[in-house]
Amino acid sequence: MVREIIKNETIVQYLLGALPEAETERLDQLSVADDEFADTLMAVEADLVDAYVAGSLAAEDSKRFLTHYLLTPRRRQKLDLAQALHVFGDQSTIVGSTEASNDAPAVSDSRSRFASYLAAIRALAAPKLAFQWASAS
Repeated sequence: MVREIIKNETIVQYLLGALPEAETERLDQLSVADDEFADTLMAVEADLVDAYVAGSLAAEDSKRFLTHYLLTPRRRQKLDLAQALHVFGDQSTIVGSTEASNDAPAVSDSRSRFASYLAAIRALAAPKLAFQWASAS
């Protein structure tokens, strides 16, 4: 089987709804039929969400991210998780630098952010587990 190489930028445009309908349908089908493409799609999607959270998307891509990508609850959950990870990462750096001065409020804030992070992971994992349990019966 000959594997088609699809550029990451094309996948980003697919996720942002910026491709022609025919190309979108082709990639929809490929995402179901080709495990390797599905894996690449998930990786590019994670990078896209991380880029949005970091504020490094171009203005037009940010607009499409808000108006197209975030249309589904599942994608909004992915954004929530990425934001929690981003904040937790920032807080870990702050806590690490303030532990020497025994700054208890920073540690407490970090713990609450970590709890948010864990809640986001549970929210993303729950539908998958429910599906697995339903399939097993």
